[in-house]
Amino acid sequence: MIANPPAAASILILLLSAGVIAQSGDTNKLELVRAHYETAQAFERVGDWVKATEEWSALLRIAPDDARAWTNLGVALNRQNKSTDALDAWQRAITIDPKLAGAHFNIGLTLVKNNKFLEAVIPLRRALALELTNEGARRALALALSGSERFREATREIAQLLVLSPLDTGLLGMVALSFLLQIRS
Repeated sequence: MIANPPAAASILILLLSAGVIAQSGDTNKLELVRAHYETAQAFERVGDWVKATEEWSALLRIAPDDARAWTNLGVALNRQNKSTDALDAWQRAITIDPKLAGAHFNIGLTLVKNNKFLEAVIPLRRALALELTNEGARRALALALSGSERFREATREIAQLLVLSPLDTGLLGMVALSFLLQIRS
Protein backbone atom coordinates (compact mmCIF):
# COMPACT_ATOMS: atom_id res chain seq x y z
CA MET A 1 0.00 0.00 0.00
CA ILE A 2 1.33 3.44 -0.96
CA ALA A 3 1.35 5.88 1.96
CA ASN A 4 1.00 9.08 -0.09
CA PRO A 5 -0.50 8.42 -3.57
CA PRO A 6 -0.06 12.02 -4.88
CA ALA A 7 3.65 12.02 -3.89
CA ALA A 8 4.17 8.60 -5.52
CA ALA A 9 2.49 9.85 -8.70
CA SER A 10 4.70 12.94 -8.70
CA ILE A 11 7.82 10.81 -8.36
CA LEU A 12 6.64 8.54 -11.18
CA ILE A 13 5.98 11.53 -13.46
CA LEU A 14 9.38 12.97 -12.58
CA LEU A 15 11.12 9.68 -13.42
CA LEU A 16 9.25 9.31 -16.70
CA SER A 17 10.00 12.88 -17.77
CA ALA A 18 13.69 12.41 -16.91
CA GLY A 19 13.72 9.41 -19.25
CA VAL A 20 12.13 11.46 -22.04
CA ILE A 21 14.65 14.28 -21.51
CA ALA A 22 17.53 11.77 -21.59
CA GLN A 23 16.20 10.26 -24.83
CA SER A 24 15.79 13.74 -26.27
CA GLY A 25 19.40 14.55 -25.32
CA ASP A 26 20.60 11.33 -26.99
CA THR A 27 18.67 12.23 -30.15
CA ASN A 28 20.20 15.71 -30.23
CA LYS A 29 23.67 14.25 -29.67
CA LEU A 30 23.18 11.78 -32.54
CA GLU A 31 22.00 14.55 -34.83
CA LEU A 32 24.99 16.70 -33.89
CA VAL A 33 27.40 13.79 -34.46
CA ARG A 34 25.77 13.07 -37.83
CA ALA A 35 26.06 16.74 -38.82
CA HIS A 36 29.79 16.78 -37.96
CA TYR A 37 30.32 13.55 -39.93
CA GLU A 38 28.63 15.02 -42.99
CA THR A 39 30.49 18.31 -42.74
CA ALA A 40 33.88 16.64 -42.21
CA GLN A 41 33.30 14.32 -45.16
CA ALA A 42 32.29 17.28 -47.34
CA PHE A 43 35.56 19.02 -46.47
CA GLU A 44 37.45 15.81 -47.27
CA ARG A 45 35.78 15.56 -50.69
CA VAL A 46 37.11 19.01 -51.63
CA GLY A 47 40.51 18.35 -50.08
CA ASP A 48 40.23 20.85 -47.23
CA TRP A 49 42.05 18.71 -44.68
CA VAL A 50 42.42 21.51 -42.12
CA LYS A 51 38.66 22.07 -41.93
CA ALA A 52 38.06 18.30 -41.96
CA THR A 53 40.43 17.99 -39.00
CA GLU A 54 38.52 20.72 -37.16
CA GLU A 55 35.22 18.91 -37.75
CA TRP A 56 36.54 15.52 -36.68
CA SER A 57 38.00 17.12 -33.56
CA ALA A 58 34.69 18.84 -32.78
CA LEU A 59 32.86 15.55 -33.22
CA LEU A 60 35.30 13.78 -30.91
CA ARG A 61 34.67 16.36 -28.18
CA ILE A 62 31.02 15.21 -28.29
CA ALA A 63 31.66 11.50 -28.87
CA PRO A 64 35.21 10.67 -27.68
CA ASP A 65 34.65 6.92 -28.05
CA ASP A 66 33.84 7.04 -31.76
CA ALA A 67 36.59 4.84 -33.20
CA ARG A 68 35.69 5.61 -36.82
CA ALA A 69 35.93 9.33 -36.17
CA TRP A 70 39.40 8.79 -34.67
CA THR A 71 40.34 6.84 -37.81
CA ASN A 72 39.05 9.63 -40.04
CA LEU A 73 40.84 12.25 -37.96
CA GLY A 74 44.03 10.28 -38.50
CA VAL A 75 43.51 10.34 -42.27
CA ALA A 76 42.91 14.11 -42.24
CA LEU A 77 46.03 14.67 -40.13
CA ASN A 78 48.11 12.39 -42.34
CA ARG A 79 47.01 14.35 -45.42
CA GLN A 80 48.56 17.40 -43.74
CA ASN A 81 51.85 15.51 -43.24
CA LYS A 82 51.23 15.23 -39.50
CA SER A 83 52.07 11.54 -39.37
CA THR A 84 52.88 11.44 -35.64
CA ASP A 85 49.48 12.93 -34.77
CA ALA A 86 47.81 10.64 -37.32
CA LEU A 87 49.47 7.58 -35.78
CA ASP A 88 48.24 8.70 -32.34
CA ALA A 89 44.67 9.08 -33.66
CA TRP A 90 44.72 5.64 -35.29
CA GLN A 91 46.14 4.10 -32.13
CA ARG A 92 43.29 5.70 -30.18
CA ALA A 93 40.81 4.19 -32.66
CA ILE A 94 42.32 0.74 -32.17
CA THR A 95 42.18 1.13 -28.39
CA ILE A 96 38.44 1.74 -28.71
CA ASP A 97 37.81 -0.88 -31.42
CA PRO A 98 40.66 -3.35 -32.01
CA LYS A 99 38.79 -4.84 -34.99
CA LEU A 100 39.03 -1.69 -37.12
CA ALA A 101 41.12 -2.99 -40.01
CA GLY A 102 41.45 0.46 -41.58
CA ALA A 103 43.23 1.91 -38.55
CA HIS A 104 45.71 -0.99 -38.48
CA PHE A 105 46.29 -0.62 -42.22
CA ASN A 106 46.80 3.16 -41.97
CA ILE A 107 49.35 2.71 -39.19
CA GLY A 108 51.26 0.09 -41.16
CA LEU A 109 51.19 2.03 -44.42
CA THR A 110 52.37 5.22 -42.72
CA LEU A 111 55.21 3.34 -41.06
CA VAL A 112 56.24 1.85 -44.43
CA LYS A 113 56.19 5.31 -46.01
CA ASN A 114 58.45 6.51 -43.18
CA ASN A 115 60.85 3.57 -43.75
CA LYS A 116 59.96 1.99 -40.40
CA PHE A 117 59.60 -1.40 -42.02
CA LEU A 118 60.01 -3.65 -39.00
CA GLU A 119 57.45 -1.62 -37.00
CA ALA A 120 54.98 -1.81 -39.90
CA VAL A 121 54.80 -5.61 -40.04
CA ILE A 122 52.57 -6.15 -36.98
CA PRO A 123 49.83 -3.61 -37.81
CA LEU A 124 49.77 -4.79 -41.44
CA ARG A 125 49.43 -8.42 -40.36
CA ARG A 126 46.57 -7.37 -38.06
CA ALA A 127 44.87 -5.52 -40.91
CA LEU A 128 45.14 -8.64 -43.08
CA ALA A 129 43.84 -10.88 -40.29
CA LEU A 130 40.76 -8.65 -40.12
CA GLU A 131 40.40 -8.22 -43.91
CA LEU A 132 41.95 -11.13 -45.79
CA THR A 133 41.23 -9.55 -49.18
CA ASN A 134 42.89 -6.19 -48.47
CA GLU A 135 45.36 -6.08 -51.37
CA GLY A 136 46.78 -2.73 -50.26
CA ALA A 137 47.65 -4.16 -46.85
CA ARG A 138 49.21 -7.24 -48.44
CA ARG A 139 51.28 -5.09 -50.82
CA ALA A 140 52.41 -2.83 -47.95
CA LEU A 141 53.24 -5.93 -45.89
CA ALA A 142 55.39 -7.27 -48.75
CA LEU A 143 57.25 -3.95 -48.81
CA ALA A 144 57.66 -3.95 -45.02
CA LEU A 145 58.99 -7.50 -45.06
CA SER A 146 61.40 -6.71 -47.89
CA GLY A 147 62.52 -3.55 -46.13
CA SER A 148 63.24 -5.53 -42.98
CA GLU A 149 65.13 -8.15 -45.05
CA ARG A 150 62.56 -10.90 -44.56
CA PHE A 151 62.61 -11.76 -48.24
CA ARG A 152 61.10 -15.26 -48.11
CA GLU A 153 58.06 -13.95 -46.24
CA ALA A 154 57.82 -11.01 -48.65
CA THR A 155 57.90 -13.40 -51.60
CA ARG A 156 54.99 -15.40 -50.14
CA GLU A 157 52.91 -12.22 -49.81
CA ILE A 158 53.79 -11.13 -53.35
CA ALA A 159 52.88 -14.59 -54.65
CA GLN A 160 49.40 -14.26 -53.15
CA LEU A 161 49.00 -10.92 -54.92
CA LEU A 162 50.24 -12.38 -58.22
CA VAL A 163 47.52 -15.03 -58.11
CA LEU A 164 45.00 -12.20 -58.45
CA SER A 165 47.05 -10.04 -60.85
CA PRO A 166 49.58 -12.23 -62.68
CA LEU A 167 50.54 -9.50 -65.15
CA ASP A 168 51.03 -6.69 -62.63
CA THR A 169 54.46 -5.35 -63.61
CA GLY A 170 55.01 -3.70 -60.22
CA LEU A 171 54.45 -7.01 -58.45
CA LEU A 172 56.62 -8.87 -60.96
CA GLY A 173 59.39 -6.36 -60.29
CA MET A 174 58.96 -6.78 -56.53
CA VAL A 175 59.20 -10.57 -56.75
CA ALA A 176 62.28 -10.40 -59.01
CA LEU A 177 63.98 -8.01 -56.58
CA SER A 178 62.98 -10.17 -53.63
CA PHE A 179 64.45 -13.29 -55.27
CA LEU A 180 67.63 -11.40 -56.15
CA LEU A 181 68.03 -10.14 -52.59
CA GLN A 182 67.37 -13.64 -51.21
CA ILE A 183 70.18 -15.02 -53.32
CA ARG A 184 72.57 -12.32 -52.09
CA SER A 185 71.79 -12.83 -48.42
